[in-house]
Amino acid sequence: LSEIKTELKKIDISDPVFQKSIELDEFGTNVVKYLLKNIENKSKSKLNSKRVVNTTTLEHIMPQTIQNTDWDDKTSKSFVTTNDHRKYLDRIGNLTLLHKITNSELQNLSFELKRSKYRTETDIDMTKKLADATFWNVKEIEKRSENLSGDVVDIWSTILDDDVTSQTSDNSV
Repeated sequence: LSEIKTELKKIDISDPVFQKSIELDEFGTNVVKYLLKNIENKSKSKLNSKRVVNTTTLEHIMPQTIQNTDWDDKTSKSFVTTNDHRKYLDRIGNLTLLHKITNSELQNLSFELKRSKYRTETDIDMTKKLADATFWNVKEIEKRSENLSGDVVDIWSTILDDDVTSQTSDNSV
């Protein structure tokens, strides 16, 4: 087991590098759904609530297409530039899960209208919590990306991480 751990450590990345990757990179739909479902399940398991089911869909909070909404109104708190739209669209912080609401109900709605719909999403806490945000912009996406990436690191610790922890505690004795 020790030799296997040594070999795996050669290809392992540190938690901070893993967290930054989740925070800043873009992933395919299935990967993001998997990550978000596990984050939601982890939070729900603490509350002993029902688990997220496989019938969830992925929602872009800032929509994939910006058309005549407050997203392109420079006076709006949810305004995003074209460059920001491309850069932040598929980040984990701009994505959430839907279960009771359909994507077609939300599409290109303003954030204000989406918030009222998110409030009705009683099955998925992370989506319902979005109703508490007063606006949605780059800063909010970055903040949520950082929070969610921290959750991912907490969920996917490995025996390699445990080994580092036990070495640290051995050294302190």
